[in-house]
Amino acid sequence: PFAVQTILAVLHADLRVNWGTRDPAVLAEGLSAVRRTFEAGVKGGGLSRQEADLLLGRLKHGSSAEMVKGADIILHAARGQGAVPADPGILRAVAMPGRVDAIGLRFAMPIVSRRLLEVIDGPDGTPEQVATGLSLAKRLKKIPVHVRSREHSVADRLLAAQNRASDALLDAGASPCQVDQ
Repeated sequence: PFAVQTILAVLHADLRVNWGTRDPAVLAEGLSAVRRTFEAGVKGGGLSRQEADLLLGRLKHGSSAEMVKGADIILHAARGQGAVPADPGILRAVAMPGRVDAIGLRFAMPIVSRRLLEVIDGPDGTPEQVATGLSLAKRLKKIPVHVRSREHSVADRLLAAQNRASDALLDAGASPCQVDQ
């Protein structure tokens, strides 16, 4: 679902997407989810048939190796895709949780409706890569939050602080229901 939400957000920003995976079953399942989302939008009245067809027309799909040809940015939104051979000049941004060497993009969920996008500047990131990440965030109509980190995003840090506070309340005698409230 994360990759599908990322693709939907990019398509809604009037950008083209070349979606590649190494596993054809994953790609087929994801394409089905994208189509179902657009069909639901048409049925619900949020999209016209013409708009849905236009959005789907911007989505090209195939193997990872085929889809990187001519790409401006490779956005890794699924595990196991990081070693796809590509021109060294293409920016590779990591959208999943975990280590960020150069540049990371962390979307707030659900991606299509949330406005924040963390642009993580890893230890090997360059000013040009950060500028590209910030520019992409604005193109996606997101509010960019620039973070310098090797791994953890602001959301990760906030969640960790929330968990520590919850644990402290439990240790102090509060019930789980009280903590949830």
